[in-house]
Amino acid sequence: METFFFLAAAVFTFIAAAIHLYICCLELPLFGSPKFRKTFKTKPEHHDLLRAPFNNLGVYNGAIGTLTLVGLCLMLLATPTEGGSPAGFLLGLGLGMTTFGLCVMLIAGNYLFLTAPDKRRAALVQALPPLLALCAWVAWL
Repeated sequence: METFFFLAAAVFTFIAAAIHLYICCLELPLFGSPKFRKTFKTKPEHHDLLRAPFNNLGVYNGAIGTLTLVGLCLMLLATPTEGGSPAGFLLGLGLGMTTFGLCVMLIAGNYLFLTAPDKRRAALVQALPPLLALCAWVAWL
């Protein structure tokens, strides 16, 4: 059962990180593209005003997605052993990075859900995978 929760947590963590890295791509290199306009429902005439805030959000999404993914990779590379070995350190570091990233994603998704009723679907996409990942990590521990 322990392996099941670890794998479930790893999968949901990967999904959460991938969503944020995808959003980062939309907000930075794909800013203004047809996919960007469709996703965020923007008009080309507003892009001059929107570029800085969306690029800023892209940096946030890229950073939080990368942090979470690196934490997950550290956990997958570490083999826990007795006595505080470097592998145990990597596992703890990875779990801390992953947990922090998932908590930030969950808080941001909840904030969006509570403050923007028209964006509740996007909020659920942003918040549900981190919530499921955190629940699975807690069950694994």
